[in-house]
Amino acid sequence: MTLLVWLTSKETECWNLSYNQEIRLKKALPQWKIIVVRDADAFVSALPRADAIASWLFRQEWFALASSLQLLKTPAAGLDYFEISPPGHIIFEGSRFHGLLMAETAIGYLLAHARGICRAERSMSKESAQEKSWPRWELAGQMRTLKGSRLTILGFGAIGSEAGRRASLLGCKVTGIKQRPISHLPVWFGPEDRLFATEKEPLASLFLRILPRTDHLLIVLPGDRKTDAIIGKKELSLLPDNAGIYNIGRGNAIEESALIDHLAKHPAAEAFLDVFEREPLPAASPLRACNNAYLMPHLSAAAPEYLDLFIDELAARCLALVY
Repeated sequence: MTLLVWLTSKETECWNLSYNQEIRLKKALPQWKIIVVRDADAFVSALPRADAIASWLFRQEWFALASSLQLLKTPAAGLDYFEISPPGHIIFEGSRFHGLLMAETAIGYLLAHARGICRAERSMSKESAQEKSWPRWELAGQMRTLKGSRLTILGFGAIGSEAGRRASLLGCKVTGIKQRPISHLPVWFGPEDRLFATEKEPLASLFLRILPRTDHLLIVLPGDRKTDAIIGKKELSLLPDNAGIYNIGRGNAIEESALIDHLAKHPAAEAFLDVFEREPLPAASPLRACNNAYLMPHLSAAAPEYLDLFIDELAARCLALVY
């Protein structure tokens, strides 16, 4: 069996397969032939030999060249960046390890909002120093603890569940919302944790009951038409005035114009966003001027061990093809 690997990226170094990671992959699959390429030409040339492929990119016309292909796997969590329709016999899938990394980003967001960390930094920055050099009274009145707060997770899959587990260790009460019901609740669920499925109750009805009691709203949704603007003006109006809003899924889930208006009208609220309707975020985006919006350039899963975690998952998936 042959595994073709093309994992190079101009976005960040941790998405490029290193030499040590290449050796690690070969040790994990000793009976496989591993072909590692660094550019599109070499990748296309090797396609006829590939039984499995790990790549950030694939084009529809390449399927005709990959006659032996059984598995196409990407390190990405979602498949929305691929505009392809694989033949029915090919397994095409993303990866599930991201929760281990993205949950830490989510916890950082929660703590930053609850404990006023980002607000304090912005208030005491050099640009604001002359106006508010010591905003102790103002900030202290907005600080609170995570313990006992209600975290609602919209998109309670592998990533959302891991973020909920980490938050529960800090004392949060977790409400998960997902599409399909499950037979068993997560083992870490406590007596005040809840899980709802939109197949049993419409999302609009759930929002009416859940959002007014939500201190923190974490969005971890895939990017598709079903999730477009799922959080808009009406949904934001249901939240408490000082709620934290966090998006680490896909940027289409929040109607940005509604969010900007909400943040302007509710100065105690804060938004922590890693993803946006348009990426890269336009230089003229009004979000950049929001004093209570904190922005990251789609990096919530970035870490030196990113591809190490992918290698573990990829090796297990390749072995499953054989046995």
